Amino acid sequence: DEDRRGMVTSVLHAFRDTFGEDGSKVDFPMGILMGDYNDANIIIDGGKVSGVIDFGDSVHSWRVLDISVAMAYALLTSLGKAKRSLSAAASMLRGFNLVCPLTDIEKKHLRLLVASRLACSVTLGAYSYQQNPGNEYLLLHAQPAW
Repeated sequence: DEDRRGMVTSVLHAFRDTFGEDGSKVDFPMGILMGDYNDANIIIDGGKVSGVIDFGDSVHSWRVLDISVAMAYALLTSLGKAKRSLSAAASMLRGFNLVCPLTDIEKKHLRLLVASRLACSVTLGAYSYQQNPGNEYLLLHAQPAW
């Protein structure tokens, strides 16, 4: 689909133009990241977070990437599907910011980083599903991201 390809391509160009090929155009704080905060990996008990699972995507990188991933996935949760996606993403940001306040440079680029994660999700989901069309799980986060 050319419209979808165009959306992803525009995000990729914006990412490269803003951050550079190797990320050297920005000086974000670094940290060890969980890398995959989503509704399937956060354990809730009594309305509060009681744990996190799946550290397979842990990496040392820009600290802001953890919240950008969490916000991207929050847009796709049941709240997001109920046309409250911005509220869901804002809730994630408020909670993260209480524990780990974002710098001005992180705030400035957060929207592009969320869009970049969504672009990755739809691209990798489409590719993986094409390779294994019987595996509907591959579309769990990719399909609603459109």
